[in-house]
Amino acid sequence: MLKLFCCASENYKTNKKTYEVFEQDSHVVKYIIKEAVNAKAPIAKWFNGHIDKFSNEDIVNLYENFEGEIKRIFAEKKIDSVRMNEWLGAMNTIFDYSTAKRIIKIESLLKDFRINTLALTNHIAVGKITATDETGYSWVELEPKVIENKENKITKFNKKQYLEQIY
Repeated sequence: MLKLFCCASENYKTNKKTYEVFEQDSHVVKYIIKEAVNAKAPIAKWFNGHIDKFSNEDIVNLYENFEGEIKRIFAEKKIDSVRMNEWLGAMNTIFDYSTAKRIIKIESLLKDFRINTLALTNHIAVGKITATDETGYSWVELEPKVIENKENKITKFNKKQYLEQIY
C-alpha cells in the first residue's frame, strides 16, 4: 500500500479492511493500479519490485512515464496543480530521479571528454625527425621514445608467474 499511496496508508484507512482515497488522488491511484497489471509497463516493474534501482536509464524512463501520465491527468482537469506537484515531488523522491538524471548527464560529459581528448594522448608514435644542412650533412633531431604497453607485458606471463612477481 505504501507504493500505491506514496505515504502512510493509515491516512487512507477507514476500517481494518478498506481504504478510502481522496477524489483527486483517485485518478492517479487508478493509473498506478492499471499500470501495475500491465507487465510491460515501467510502473509495473517498479510496483512489483523488478526494476534495477542502480540503472539510471530505467529510473529516468520510469519517472518520465509517470510524469507524462500525471501531466495528462492534470490537462484533463482531474487533478489540480498542487496535487500534480505533490505526486511528482513524491515520485521524484521515491525514484531518486534527479540524481539519476544528473548521473546520466555526467556520464555523457565524461564520454564527450574522452572522445575529445583522444588526439591529446601521449601514446601517439612519431617517426624520427631529421635535419639536413646546406652541405648535405644529416642528423637526427628527435627520436621517439618507445612506450611499453603494460597490458601486453602482463599477458606474456601466465597467472602463476605474474602472482610470483607481485608477491
